[in-house]
Amino acid sequence: MARPWEYPRWRRVLMQVVMWVILGGTLGLAQLVVRQRQQAPIFLQLPVQVGPLWVSLPLGWTAILADAPATGELQAVDADQTQELIIRVQRIAAGQEPGSDANQPGAGTQPIYFKGLNRKGVMAGIAEKVQTPDGIVGTEDILVAFTDLPSGYAVEIQFRHGSGKMGAADRRLIQAVADAMTWAGVPSRPAVRRLPSPPTGGGPIRLY
Repeated sequence: MARPWEYPRWRRVLMQVVMWVILGGTLGLAQLVVRQRQQAPIFLQLPVQVGPLWVSLPLGWTAILADAPATGELQAVDADQTQELIIRVQRIAAGQEPGSDANQPGAGTQPIYFKGLNRKGVMAGIAEKVQTPDGIVGTEDILVAFTDLPSGYAVEIQFRHGSGKMGAADRRLIQAVADAMTWAGVPSRPAVRRLPSPPTGGGPIRLY
């Protein structure tokens, strides 16, 4: 077998070219996979009532719903239990003008539109301090979207996945949930119930 230094020059050049082509193809494929994940359609479940709103979660997520007469909170996790979504609906404090916060994006925020509610809002990434059972203190990135309604309610969507920085796919998920929110009316009485997992044979109701 010929030793490397015995290869002719053209063969060494060809081997280097092949190596760079393989490396470039691998990097290109990785970028394609990331882009496809970011642009993958988001399917939503049938809506459930959270306080005075109808809310649709991403398909495959499981939630615990706890409603109060005038407010509500929805906590949900994905199928792998690696991502968490919290939706809160609360009364706006007395004396606070509806729209005073949501229509004025500040530093580190970006505008978001709640299509189903026909309201402007703001979305921002927040680094929250967390402590492990071993006592180690670190930070966790959280994505939060907020709007308020003329009817006197504030709506908050909070999303976290516990690893890495928030990306375009995370913001698209928040946007899809925000777009699907609609007004349901104030519940007449409290209710606490667990939502079943969506049936495997059922189809989605919305494509974002």
